[in-house]
Amino acid sequence: MTIYAVMKTGGKEYRVAPGDVVKVEKLEAGPGTTVEIREVCLIAIGQDVTVGSPTVADARVVAEVIEEGSGEKIVSFKKKRRNHYQMTIDDAQSYTILRIREIAAGKSVYAAGAPPPEVVAETVPASPPPPPAPIELPLPAEVHGDAPVAPKMASDDRVGTQPQASKPSSHAEHPVHGVESAPSAASSTEIPPVRVDAAAPAPALEERRPRKPSYGIAALVMTLLAIAAGLLVWGTGQPRVSMEAAVEVKPVAATPQAAPPSLPEPAAKAPPRKETAIKNPAAASAPSAPVQPPE
Repeated sequence: MTIYAVMKTGGKEYRVAPGDVVKVEKLEAGPGTTVEIREVCLIAIGQDVTVGSPTVADARVVAEVIEEGSGEKIVSFKKKRRNHYQMTIDDAQSYTILRIREIAAGKSVYAAGAPPPEVVAETVPASPPPPPAPIELPLPAEVHGDAPVAPKMASDDRVGTQPQASKPSSHAEHPVHGVESAPSAASSTEIPPVRVDAAAPAPALEERRPRKPSYGIAALVMTLLAIAAGLLVWGTGQPRVSMEAAVEVKPVAATPQAAPPSLPEPAAKAPPRKETAIKNPAAASAPSAPVQPPE
C-alpha cells in the first residue's frame, strides 16, 4: 500500500513518505530533535486521496533532524547603466536535513519500518599479480654454429681494405663461401700499399715533421713594402713649387656698364574741350495753338 503526503515548510511543498530523507529550509531545531509539521496539503493512503483546503484537518508529519548546514555561496551583481548604480550580494543558503518517521491522519498513524542494518562489506585482500614472464632474447649471430665463416684473406693485413664477409643465402642447402681474389699485377703508376705495424707505437707530436712555412704571405708583404718605398722616392724627387708662384694673379679690367635705356617723354596734354549747349530748334519752330477769333 502506497502512503505519502505533501507537506509545506519554508514556503515550499515536499512530497514525502515514511522513511524518506529530505532537505528543507533552515528550521529552529538542532540535530537529534523531533519536528512536527502541521501544514499537510495532501494525504494519499492507497487509493484514498484526501486534499486539504488549504490543509488537511488533523494531519501531521513527524520527522527527525539529522543534520544542519549551508549550501554553496551564490554571488549576484546588479548594475544600472548611466545611473551610477551597482550592487554585489552574496548569500549561502542554510538547510536542514530531515528523516520522515511517521505520517498521521486523525487517529491513524503510519510509521516507517525499522531501518535496515548497515551492511559492512568485508574487504578481501587482493591477490598479488603474477610475476611477468621472462622475455627470451634471440641469440647473437656468433653463437649459431650453422652460419658459414668467411676465411681470412691476404688483403686484410693492408691498410684501407676491409674483409669481404660472405652473406648467407636464403637457401640453407647452398651456403655461400668467401672466395679469395687473385692479386692483380701492380702497374707503374699505382702506389704500393704501406704496411703498418700494429705493435709499433704512434709517433708523438714532438717527433712529427714540422710543416713547411708558407711563403705566399711573406712575398705579398715584401711587394707592398717595395711599392711604398718607390712612391716615397718618387715624391721626394719632384721640385717643390710655392703656392704663390703656382697661382698667378692677373688684374682684370672692369667692363663699362651699359647705360640704362631712357624712358620716352610724356606726350603733351590736349587742351580741354568746351561744352556748348545746343538749343532744340524743333521746339522753337513748333506752331503755337491757334488763336480763336472773338465772337
